Amino acid sequence: GAHHGTPLHDPRRRAWTEIHTALFPVDAGIGGTLFDASRLRERSVASTFAGRTVFRFTPELQLAYLATGWLRDLSGNAMHPTLAVPLFDAVYLLKAEGNRFDWDALARTLDNEMSAMALDLMLTQLQRRGLCPNASPFLSRLSQRPQRLGKLESRIIHRMLDDHLIAGRPFPRYIGSWHAQGIFNIMLAPGTPAAKLARIPWNMAFPPAIPERYDPRWQFRRVAALLRRER
Repeated sequence: GAHHGTPLHDPRRRAWTEIHTALFPVDAGIGGTLFDASRLRERSVASTFAGRTVFRFTPELQLAYLATGWLRDLSGNAMHPTLAVPLFDAVYLLKAEGNRFDWDALARTLDNEMSAMALDLMLTQLQRRGLCPNASPFLSRLSQRPQRLGKLESRIIHRMLDDHLIAGRPFPRYIGSWHAQGIFNIMLAPGTPAAKLARIPWNMAFPPAIPERYDPRWQFRRVAALLRRER
């Protein structure tokens, strides 16, 4: 399932190179053909890097790749500060492209639910701060697609992003990072908003990310640690 090998180091050029066989691992669950390795050449454009001729992804594919990787990392690693970096990347990309960015091309090639959710969350997060006003028609088109994220789920996720990723506030003492990750993933999962909300108390009591969640000894230690912190 690995999608790249160990990075290679060229000491003469002082460069590291990571050779990918795919953009995402097999088990990432991305789906669709947007990131198929066989189609990446046709979705690349000639460019330069340090005076050398290279190929880059089209700006539209770059944005989709940024957003999809960002959401995948958020769902797997909770609110780590480094996950604010892709938001800056997206701002710089959209600023550099200006009115040349082809939102219609992005909408035509967007054929998987994960990337649609990722773009919705990333662009809405930026738009709320006035950082990508040109995305409004594209976001309107996204809202017409069948999707997992309703208004409630989006509101909860954006509140978590605002408070704990952007503002850097710690989670309450009774909520661990695995709780936050669990809540985040529940909001992204299929189902109705009511069903998702009903799952939160169970996942708070028995966090899925913890293998020992049903072990009474682990639960005892967890409660004891919480009581010590409260004192």
